Amino acid sequence: MTGLRIKRAVAAEEIVTVARLRHRVFVMDRGRPALPGGAVVDVFDALPAHANLLALRHGTAVATMRVCAEGPAGLPADPAYAFRDHLPPTASLACCDMLCVPRDVPDAPELIGGLVRTCVLWARGSGMSHLCVLGTDVMQEVLQQAGFVALEGFVSSGAFDVADQRCVPHQLDLSAWVEDLGEVVGQRHIGLWLQSLERAFYGAGECIVGEGEPGDEAFLVVRGRAEAVAHGSGDSGPAVARFEAGDVFGELALLTNRPRSTTVVARRPTEVMVIRRDLFHHLLESDVDVAKRLMRSMGDRFHDTITGRVP
Repeated sequence: MTGLRIKRAVAAEEIVTVARLRHRVFVMDRGRPALPGGAVVDVFDALPAHANLLALRHGTAVATMRVCAEGPAGLPADPAYAFRDHLPPTASLACCDMLCVPRDVPDAPELIGGLVRTCVLWARGSGMSHLCVLGTDVMQEVLQQAGFVALEGFVSSGAFDVADQRCVPHQLDLSAWVEDLGEVVGQRHIGLWLQSLERAFYGAGECIVGEGEPGDEAFLVVRGRAEAVAHGSGDSGPAVARFEAGDVFGELALLTNRPRSTTVVARRPTEVMVIRRDLFHHLLESDVDVAKRLMRSMGDRFHDTITGRVP
């Protein structure tokens, strides 16, 4: 999954990309007549409680998925399956749908897994108690790995995202979710990172940030290991800091508006959550406890660098 980023589609061009990618997969790839405007949208895209996720590989859109909270319009899955019948009356429910991955995109299971886990993060961060999905055949293993439980029966629907496919309903109890991503984020103030919903994946030896580059993002390591190398020594220089699951790096550039002071390289396949400058400053200003923890973490790292200690 080298070169892959998963983010929430917010900018106008990102939203248009989502709608057109749906059209390519749900309409053109299935031999249906093109729709006016070459885009697939529905009423749930107009409601506030949803997130359209966009997966980019080296900057090119390769997949998308949507997650919606239950609201006045119900859930996208309602015409096909009544998930609420299987939940307590007080449950707050969200639904994943509109998954589309073009046929020629490699590593589809890993890509789908990243999108599903990001939907889980959104639902958990939005205060939902359960997340449901009509899982197509290509999603079964991914859903089970993420902790979803299959419900009885299956459905076949005429909706764009599940047409002509056997769909097994699945649901996830978010209060019982113990996947490692949740544990890592929980250690670092879940609210700080869940508001971003952006994740990036790097292969071993790949540069995550480069010395001298503009710094407009900070990173939280979810899986893998990365190292900061000595100033001026390039990608293969000696390590001056090591970052593993739960560690944050890159925040200094966000605080100072100066270029990156060092290069950080993935030493094994590494997954990070990303937070951008504007959201970073907003959260620091609104949560004193987050600011204190961040200052403490930076102080520990400066001490280790000065004393020559690499954790």
